[in-house]
Amino acid sequence: MKKNYTLILTIVTVAAIIIGSIIHLGSCAKNGHFSYDVTLDKNSEGEGESRFGESYNQTFKNIELNICLIEVEVEEGNRFEVQYEGKEKYKPVVKTDGDTLRISNNDRNISISVAVGKNLTSKLKVTVPKGTTFDKANVMANMAKFDIEKLDAKELNLEANAAEINIGDTSGEKLVVGAHKGDVNLSGDYTDIEIESAIGNINIDLAQDVTKYQVSAHTDMGSVECGTVSAKGINSDSSQNGDLGNIEITCEMGNVDIH
Repeated sequence: MKKNYTLILTIVTVAAIIIGSIIHLGSCAKNGHFSYDVTLDKNSEGEGESRFGESYNQTFKNIELNICLIEVEVEEGNRFEVQYEGKEKYKPVVKTDGDTLRISNNDRNISISVAVGKNLTSKLKVTVPKGTTFDKANVMANMAKFDIEKLDAKELNLEANAAEINIGDTSGEKLVVGAHKGDVNLSGDYTDIEIESAIGNINIDLAQDVTKYQVSAHTDMGSVECGTVSAKGINSDSSQNGDLGNIEITCEMGNVDIH
């Protein structure tokens, strides 16, 4: 009886190791693409927890992140990787289109009434090879939170809708930021900057002297502080002359601070 128990235990252990290896190592595609995808603890309605990962040995010139109801981290590493752990119904879809990496879950009809007040328990981590500079990077956050260690792109587009985007370091040629009942905070070095704040706050710490930029600012009922430009109150306009780059600011009911 003891021998049988030992044999059964050994078989179960070996099977667990094999299954674990399949889940975590996944399948190897032709271009060095590794992946795993597993759904855990499904309930009677078919909902459950999901865990998946993608790893690429190729490079991408563009990246698109269109995410809602997830906490997102973007960090530097050795290769492109995507890892998710959280609710299956919020699980993003990862697609590669030539030299573009797309990660999105924002094309689904997720009820806002269900989402409001909920904690962001689902986590997405995106790893970008150190030294990468994208031709174009698009980040759209809807009821999500982005914490980005570093993201360099010739053109960087950020949009926060009832969300928060924080970027520790970024650089490129053109930066476009929109805050629609959301907050955007970043440190960076860009030549041309377009800012639109509807009902959100935008805080940018520029690497260059902001007083050397050509600045045009308009506010409806918000507040703008940018170098020598200060626009506050109803229908206020202000400008600043410089030749280092161009900054255009439109502020409705939010606050914009560029320094």
